[in-house]
Amino acid sequence: MLQKGEISRRDLTPFEHEYRILTPSGKTKWIQTRSKPRRLPDGKTIWDGLSINITKRKKLELALHASEAKLQSIFQTMISGLVVVDVNGEITYANQSAADILSLNSEEIEHRYFSSKDWQQIDESGNPYPTDQLPLTIALQQRKPVTNIEHGIVAKGESIKWLNVNAAPLFDYKGNLIGAVASFLDVTERKKSDQALQNVYDELNAVLNAATDATFLLDPELKIRSFNRAAALGAKQIYKKEIQVGDSILDITPPDLAEDLIRNFKIALSGESVT
Repeated sequence: MLQKGEISRRDLTPFEHEYRILTPSGKTKWIQTRSKPRRLPDGKTIWDGLSINITKRKKLELALHASEAKLQSIFQTMISGLVVVDVNGEITYANQSAADILSLNSEEIEHRYFSSKDWQQIDESGNPYPTDQLPLTIALQQRKPVTNIEHGIVAKGESIKWLNVNAAPLFDYKGNLIGAVASFLDVTERKKSDQALQNVYDELNAVLNAATDATFLLDPELKIRSFNRAAALGAKQIYKKEIQVGDSILDITPPDLAEDLIRNFKIALSGESVT
């Protein structure tokens, strides 16, 4: 404060300062002083100005700063990656999880455009993901939230990471669009597991369809989850019925055999073989 006062006296520039005082009652108040210096004929300097009580405003500012710090802490410790873009699509914020998932530093993410081809965003077939279908594009252009969108992104080292993305538009208090926010999770391992399961399923289907016996895969409620060609052909020839996944096996079981089927199925569910 003394240094600012000395500069104001020397250069005759306006003086402005905020400071706290302790009142006789023991309460703390914030004061803002604004003044303009002028030089007297004798060379002395005086200031004309005023001091006002800004305690309420200062409390609001401090509460806002505390809230922002808390929010920043929450964002930085989220498991999900989080990015915020402005109305032009420029990334203005990225949390630590976003940096970790994308194998970049936050500084390398911010100030880039989410739709830039540098991101190398791809679809399930490995083709460039259509820009107009990106979650943030939809949030900005259609001004509506979008959830559970999955696409790939080529990270450093040319490895592909698969993301599950949610996005939503951001509005100011007047309802004007000011940007959008997107959160995303790395689902690469889940995608690998899904593909491995699909490969097993395809192999199982190939074996089943090569068999000449009618074969059904049932869930615990006796609902059909899969069947081979022989089963479909048998149901059509014998029962005149087109079977579908989700049908009950009891729908194509003769009534006099239904009880035995249910009993044997329960035995099989317990882990025992039925012959």
